Parts: sequence; C-alpha cells; structure tokens
Amino acid sequence: MDTIKPRFTATATATVGRNGPTATSNGMIFVDLSVPKAMGGPGKPGTVTPEHLFAAGYAACFGGALDFVAKQHKQDASKARGTCAVSICVEPSLLCCNIHRRWVIAGIPAPPIGPNAITPGAPLAAGRKIG
Repeated sequence: MDTIKPRFTATATATVGRNGPTATSNGMIFVDLSVPKAMGGPGKPGTVTPEHLFAAGYAACFGGALDFVAKQHKQDASKARGTCAVSICVEPSLLCCNIHRRWVIAGIPAPPIGPNAITPGAPLAAGRKIG
C-alpha cells in the first residue's frame, strides 16, 4: 500500500486545555480559550472556544476542497461561500461533536443544514465520510 505523504502540517499548542492560551507555531494565531457558561465554564469575555477555531478551519478546508474539485472539472467555485457550526453534545455515556455546514455555490442555495456526529476517540473506517 502506498503511503500518503502530507504536503503541509499545521501545529498549535494549548496551555491549560480549554481555559488558557492557544497559539500556532507560526505565531499568526494567539487566542485565549474559555469554556462557555453553557458547558459549566467561566465563559470569559473576549475569549473563544476550540469549537470556534474548529468551525473556522473546517469551513476554510471544506471550501478549499470544493475549489480543488471544481477546478478539476473546469468549474468556477470562486464565489462559493460556506458556514460551519460546531456543537458539543454531552450525554451520560457519550461526548460528541456535531458539525453542521451550509454552502452556497454560484448563487444556488445548499440543502438544509444537517449534522454529522464524530465521536472523539472512535476509529474512522477508511473512506468514511465525516464532512
């Protein structure tokens, strides 16, 4: 089996987990994190959550993938616009992350937003769609 070699790897470091500073290795992102009050945390003003960062990154990556595929098919996706929402769900025996996304491509609205659940730590089968 061939090994897929990464072309790029981004690195970030969080101090004190969800209630402390987080920074990228290139110094372009430095944010203070705080667990929101809805999750029992302090919900400090002027802070973000890992879910905010994940939503921004997911939307940007999905948009990049969309543009890549469009170019392969000689299509223009330069006006595509996407929104991603990330939610944390906590149940007695489950912690999950719901990802909702909505894209508008060339003025055509996408179908209604639908969740995709990812259970942290669960193995992903090869080829399983998670986004």
